[in-house]
Amino acid sequence: MKIEKNKIRITFDNLPTGLKTGGGEPTEFYIAGADQNFVQASAKIDGNTVLVWSKGIKNPVAVRFGFSNTAMPNLFSKEGLPINLFRTDSWPVNTESVKK
Repeated sequence: MKIEKNKIRITFDNLPTGLKTGGGEPTEFYIAGADQNFVQASAKIDGNTVLVWSKGIKNPVAVRFGFSNTAMPNLFSKEGLPINLFRTDSWPVNTESVKK
């Protein structure tokens, strides 16, 4: 993870040919600032990385991917393998604080 102004770039290991989605932009990304309140985020594939942002978060510090009981993410390796769910923080999990 690397913070780039108001966005976070997520880098993946072991992706020899890159990323793809099952249609549209990547889904199921959430982003938070220092207040630890996660909101639904926009995401864009950029080579072997994903750029994540939300207009409501000016200084992001953490990203979560697929972090809900009903998540149906659409992010895959170009070989068709699903990207594993992850988070970049170690904060306590509070599903009530996730806002859409």
